Amino acid sequence: MDMFRWMPKSGFRFFTIFLVLVGGGGCDPNEPLGPDPSLEALVGDWRATRILLSDPEGVGTPIDALTLGVTFDLNVQPSGLYTVIATATGVTLPEIGRLHVSDEELIFDAEFPSSGLSRAAFEVTDDTLLLNGVTSLGLLAGQNSQSLLEMELTRR
Repeated sequence: MDMFRWMPKSGFRFFTIFLVLVGGGGCDPNEPLGPDPSLEALVGDWRATRILLSDPEGVGTPIDALTLGVTFDLNVQPSGLYTVIATATGVTLPEIGRLHVSDEELIFDAEFPSSGLSRAAFEVTDDTLLLNGVTSLGLLAGQNSQSLLEMELTRR
């Protein structure tokens, strides 16, 4: 019996190409496909409950970005793939990439919408993830450069 007789030849070609791309094409043969044991405690959905931004020079009062309407949701997959959905001033800011652990740092290796590395010291308990690092969020008055970031996320 021909399983694909209902599919036009061009559809069959598209289906075959799709299977090749999804099934193996585009994967780095040097990267493991299974779960990353160093990320086991981070796997799941997280929502920011505190996003504290402060001036690196210690000038001024820190700002909790949540009071300004900023949201930050993080999803971590067992393989290390992550998705961030952040909103600020009504604009959604997605980020997709791969997460790595190096000593006591999380490394966010962004692939979309642009590539780049971000690092944060972290501490994780059953239901809380604390991140400390530097961000380019310019929410501090008159500041377009980097801010110190303290973020607390709760497992959803």
